[in-house]
Amino acid sequence: MPVWKLDFSQDPLSHYEDRHSIVENIATLDSCIVTASIDIPEFLGIVNNCDLTAPDLLETFAEAGRDGRTTLAHLVTLSIIDSCPAVFDGELGAKCIFEPLCLMRQSSEKLRPPRKKKKTARKPSSKLPPYILERSDFWCDKDKLNISLAVILEHNQIDQSNESTSFTIDAIKGHLTHYLSELIQAMPSGNDLLAHVGNTFLQTKLRGILASNDAVAFLADGSIMPRKSGASFAPMHSPPAIPFEAPTGSKMTQNLTVDMGSLCKYLRNDSIRNAESTLVTLS
Repeated sequence: MPVWKLDFSQDPLSHYEDRHSIVENIATLDSCIVTASIDIPEFLGIVNNCDLTAPDLLETFAEAGRDGRTTLAHLVTLSIIDSCPAVFDGELGAKCIFEPLCLMRQSSEKLRPPRKKKKTARKPSSKLPPYILERSDFWCDKDKLNISLAVILEHNQIDQSNESTSFTIDAIKGHLTHYLSELIQAMPSGNDLLAHVGNTFLQTKLRGILASNDAVAFLADGSIMPRKSGASFAPMHSPPAIPFEAPTGSKMTQNLTVDMGSLCKYLRNDSIRNAESTLVTLS
């Protein structure tokens, strides 16, 4: 069983006023914040699923530095967003709900902000943008993976003063540990994880080349720049959108070579990977 360190703190959106007794008064709270931390080597060892030897996984992951840690936090974010809200039932109808901070307590009728009337029924195409963001609720420092979640407590409505019908701090810790253990099982295994890390590392390396080439971004032939709508990350249909095509003879059309180190062999695009070296070449 993985060892998580759990720290509870006041939820700024809670209606509870006493900011100095979270654990002692858990039976009367409507919500709180919990931050769960685990050593990165321990987390990677569990998700590895025997794909790689432990030294290979840890050394290759360490080569990516901040990019590796950011990618790991991003993958955890995706797993949590997809699995939340996570609801655990207590005695006599009490509920304990875990959700990301960004949802602003949508799972609680008591705490969620009032919803404005929507002008249209159009829904966004995705819960998260299709790129990696560094977040302050799921993040990695040099040694640990840290996850902050809102804990929403819906106590039994018959008798809130009776603690036996509410959740104890030990019960919440047990539910949270169970939820996080299931989260680990849903994570990509060793090879797949390093493939994700390699993609992020390659993007960072490529962005580092832009300034020396008097460029600000990469744009592939066939790219569609306009979006389908203001609420969508998908490209506009073509036609009417016109796919981009680089001008003939442009000095910006060139070959780039990037040294990927040990991460090179985990990239899934064989057309850019040299099997006999750590170099990646892009045209």
